Amino acid sequence: MTHWSAGLLAVHLLSLELDFSISESSVRRILQDADLQPHRQKTWLTSQDEEFRAKRDDVLHVYYDTHPEEHIICVDEISDNLFAHDTDDVQDWFDDNPRWKRLFTPKHASWLNQVECMFGIIQRRVLRRGSFTCADELIAGMHDYMIWHNQSSQPFRWSYRPKSWSASRSATDGGPS
Repeated sequence: MTHWSAGLLAVHLLSLELDFSISESSVRRILQDADLQPHRQKTWLTSQDEEFRAKRDDVLHVYYDTHPEEHIICVDEISDNLFAHDTDDVQDWFDDNPRWKRLFTPKHASWLNQVECMFGIIQRRVLRRGSFTCADELIAGMHDYMIWHNQSSQPFRWSYRPKSWSASRSATDGGPS
């Protein structure tokens, strides 16, 4: 089971043929008293890449150290770690366009990509409880939300700073604090 509810837990407990029986409302009450919400889950995948911290820091330095008048463009799938995105043709294009630089987020670190953060916001505010009868309605809903978001939202301010930064760099030497 990957998604438990109080009802499913009650059915499961009954299937174990324990010396007692328990109702769904009792399971719900026990979970509530223990402040447990098994229907909610968060997962975290830890990268096994030995260079993860260095790669993470490269991305974070872009967010923290980029001049305010420069622009950062975050993309998804258009330019990920797929081998096809690192061909000679792609490298030649970057060589011919030195104003553009690319930086890949480490594997299992989509949370470092600001466009992924935006996808999460869209998921929560538009898609999760949305009701769309066709693709055109979905597209219109997304478009309307993006227009509203761009008119009413403040710039995204990155706040994650690794603990290791405070030990190795300080505000006095110009580094993150």
